[in-house]
Amino acid sequence: MKSQLRIVAGHLKGRPIKMPKQTSTRPTSDRVREAMFSTLSTLLDLEGTAVLDLYAGSGALGFEALSRGAEYLCAVERARVQLESIRASAADFGVDVDLLSADVLSSFSRLPQRAFDVVFADPPYADRSFDSIVDGLLTHCLVKEGSLFVFECDVLPEVNPRFENQVSLIKDKKYGSTLVQYYRFCPKNAG
Repeated sequence: MKSQLRIVAGHLKGRPIKMPKQTSTRPTSDRVREAMFSTLSTLLDLEGTAVLDLYAGSGALGFEALSRGAEYLCAVERARVQLESIRASAADFGVDVDLLSADVLSSFSRLPQRAFDVVFADPPYADRSFDSIVDGLLTHCLVKEGSLFVFECDVLPEVNPRFENQVSLIKDKKYGSTLVQYYRFCPKNAG
C-alpha cells in the first residue's frame, strides 16, 4: 500500500491515507476535499455528527469528517482491497469506523438504523445512481430533516419529481471535471 492522500485539516491534519498500489479508485483530491469541507462548514457544524460515506474508496471523505469533529462514521465499499486500506488507515489514526462490504444500492437495509447528519456519495462517474441513492436513504429513514447530502459526479443530475419536496439542491461547485453538489433533506416522515 502507498500513501497518496493526506488529511487536510483537523486533529488528524497531515496524516497519510493508505491507498492500494493498484486501484481504479478516483479519490477526491486534497484540493477538492479542502474546498468541499470549507463549503460544508458554512452549512453545518460537523462536531458530534454521524457521517455515512457511500462508495468510500480510500475513505478520505469520511476520515476528513472525523478529523474535523464528526463523532461516528459508517463507510460502504464493495472492493475488498479498498476496505483493507480503510481499515489500515483507521488503525493508524486510532479511530473507529463501521465498515460495510457491499454494493451501495443493495446496502441500505444493512446499514445502522439511524439518521445520518451528512451523507457523502462519490460513485463512478458513469454510474448514474443519484435517484436510487436518494430513494434508498429516504426509504430506509437514513436521513432526517436538515441532513446534508454531498454528491460528486461530472454532470448535474436531474432530481426525480417524486423527490422534489424531500431533497433540494442548495449549492453546486465545479472543480475541473468534478462537480460537487450539496443537497438538504426534508423527508416527509421528519418530525
